[in-house]
Parts: sequence; C-alpha cells; structure tokens
Amino acid sequence: MWGWGELATGGRRGFLLVVAEIAAVVTFVFVLAPYSAGSAAGLVFLGGGAFVAVWAAQALHAERRAARGIAPSHDPVGHGAAIELLWLAPIVVAGATAFWTMSGPSASPESVLAAYVDSWRAGDVADASGLFAVVPDRASLAASWARQSARLSNETIRASAQAGPNGGIDPEDPWASLRWAPSTGASPSSTLGLDGRPVVAATIVRHDTVRDSFLGLVPTTSQRLAVVEDLGTVRLRTVDLPGPFAGAPPVVVWRIDELDLLGERVGSR
Repeated sequence: MWGWGELATGGRRGFLLVVAEIAAVVTFVFVLAPYSAGSAAGLVFLGGGAFVAVWAAQALHAERRAARGIAPSHDPVGHGAAIELLWLAPIVVAGATAFWTMSGPSASPESVLAAYVDSWRAGDVADASGLFAVVPDRASLAASWARQSARLSNETIRASAQAGPNGGIDPEDPWASLRWAPSTGASPSSTLGLDGRPVVAATIVRHDTVRDSFLGLVPTTSQRLAVVEDLGTVRLRTVDLPGPFAGAPPVVVWRIDELDLLGERVGSR
C-alpha cells in the first residue's frame, strides 16, 4: 500500500499517498480497464506500468527516510528496499503476461483474425460470432464452417499433389499450410485496402528449397514459402463501443467486416 512506509517513519503525507493509491486503483479498474479490450490496450498497459513505478518509487523513498533516521549506534538497514523489490520482478512479469493474454483481443486486425481462426478450429461459434462488426446467425456460421472445412481439406489435398512430396504440405493437417498475409489489393507496406480497411488474404503455401552461395564461395540452402492456392480474403474495420461512462471516449475495437473465404461469404460491408 502506498504511504505505509511514510506513516511508519512519521511522515504525515503518507495519508495522501494512501488516498492517491485508492483513487489510482479505482481509476484503473473502472475507467482505464475497459479500454484494454480495444486499440488503446497499449496505453492501458503503460498506465499499469506507471502505477508500479510510483509504487516502487514511494517505497524506496520511505526506506531512505527510515535509513536516515537510524542512530549511528544502531545496525545498518541491511541490503535496503531496492534488493527487496527484486522479489516482485516475477509478479510484474506474470502480471504483464496475464494482461496481454486476457486483454486486447480486439486491439489489432491480427489479434481479431487469430481469435477467429482459433474459434473456428475449436468449433466455438459463440466467440467467433462476436468478432464480426455485424453479428451473424450462429447456426448459419456453423454451417459455413462445416462447408469451409471440407473445402479446405480438398484444397490441401490438391495443393499437396501439385507441390510434390518435398512441398511440405500435409493433407492430414490442412491448417499447417494455411497462411494469412496482406492481400494483393492492399498497400505493399500495410494490410490496408483501397478503401482504407485492412484486407488479409488466406493462402495455401508450399516450402521451396533455394540454393545459393555466400560471396560466391560457400554454398547455402534456405527455405521460402510460395503460394500454391488463394482461398479468399478477410476484410476488417474498427467499431466504436460505448465508453465506461457517459461522455467518455469510445472503446475502439477491431471487428471482421466481411469474410469471403472458400466459397462462403459472411458479414457485410
């Protein structure tokens, strides 16, 4: 708790630190936390980092205040609070990992697409439908998945035959050869399409062996991915959700606008 060290050493302003911490926690939980689900997740993470930094700074200040108040005849304080703070490093690392695992699922087009693919593979229609800008009918989405999965298997078998035994395409694992990349209709430096919305293309790729030489002397071998089959595209856009209270800025999240993949179209522009 902020201020306990100050209060223990006789500092009256410790009460102000206690009040400040309570206000900071309330602000973080009820004002900033809702924004962690959207594109502002990075700013929320920085806010949490600032909270931890202030906590460490006030603890070190209290420790130094206590050290100055010790009479020369007494034993030294020891290694000091700075060493003790190292014990909190694993907690900070675990907290940061948990934040990025549980927060920011809609912070970027990549995270939304990854969540959609994970839900598709797991058969979780409820979670997947919530990732669309216009929520589709769950039964219709499940039926689309059934048809798409069958077509993906067929396309993978055909691509495997075309790529040959050294192409690295496993017909038994269609997902292993599926890749997501900026569409050819997007800018070379980003996933933005001509209308300003991210466009991602789904493709089946094979592994090509490239033989070269380093400085013309040492033979080298490398692997590169080559597109065998185009499966379709996914278009995404931002959606403004209500803020945590009236008058607050909206929570900006990414959603799937339209999915045109393996002969199935879901969503609407």
